[in-house]
Amino acid sequence: MLFVENKTYEYGMIAAILSKEILESSYKIVGITGTSSVGKSTFTKMIKEQLEKEGHTVLVINMDDYLKEKFKARHRFWNRLESTYLKPEYFEWKQTKDEIDALQRGESVERECYVRGHGWDNRIVLKPAEYLFVEGLFLDSVQAAECMEYDLMISLTAEDELIRKMRTERDAYYRKNYPNFQRTESETQQEIENTLMAGKSYTVCYDKWKYVKLNVLENYQATVKV
Repeated sequence: MLFVENKTYEYGMIAAILSKEILESSYKIVGITGTSSVGKSTFTKMIKEQLEKEGHTVLVINMDDYLKEKFKARHRFWNRLESTYLKPEYFEWKQTKDEIDALQRGESVERECYVRGHGWDNRIVLKPAEYLFVEGLFLDSVQAAECMEYDLMISLTAEDELIRKMRTERDAYYRKNYPNFQRTESETQQEIENTLMAGKSYTVCYDKWKYVKLNVLENYQATVKV
């Protein structure tokens, strides 16, 4: 791995180094995980763009799409959550693995997809690509480890106060720009506490995958541990 342990890097540099590592090591399936609002989608997009600049195709699978049916009614728009928190067992890990296997065989997969503010009312066709990124919560959980396989796991963490700040800012943006987003400011604060609880309440499988851990800081920086 090309990082210096515990050194602080700009996001762009981290994405460039990770994309180089992915190419040189032939990591075909990459997991990008961490608590809600920690920056998973940002890092996924940046690494994806780096690989695409090199002429490679990348497919991103979002675990929000794989919430079990019986929990979708409770989290229908991911806007007004009950006073509870998400757990690894709420997700369809085997179905995710089966669809990844189909994609690796060169088959397309049609499925429901989650769109923020609209729930799971949309469908998407996933098409095979050279590199497959799985992005979402609990990818490194023992439940996921029972069937999921990754060549590289990128785990993002941050201090609680930074997560609170990022989540508050994100929900304020969606409240302003998306009419279907109905979560109030007080509900955002409750959801932040649920988010923090979710990130601390599951068992991580450390010994199955190659890990890169990013401790996210402000100003689009992170320290790296490999």
